[in-house]
Amino acid sequence: MLDRIRNFFTKQSRTTGIITVNHGQAQWTDTRYDKLADEGYTKNVYVYRCVNAIAMACAGIPCLLTLLEKQKTQRDREASFDRSISESKS
Repeated sequence: MLDRIRNFFTKQSRTTGIITVNHGQAQWTDTRYDKLADEGYTKNVYVYRCVNAIAMACAGIPCLLTLLEKQKTQRDREASFDRSISESKS
């Protein structure tokens, strides 16, 4: 009975032992972005859902205006080229 009460008040974490072994200094792991991305995207459902929601929102943006602008620019170049050729002939 007393063991149960004592266990209730004792800390179950082992970080105290780690801190004393490392003399209170922080230990940083190597930064591996491929592993961080793998863990963050494939193993975390919240990150997976957020990234997919952003990707779907970006995919829904129409690109028609950009294509029309590129076509207009191409036509303007061709027209100015045709004008320069016709001016050089005369």
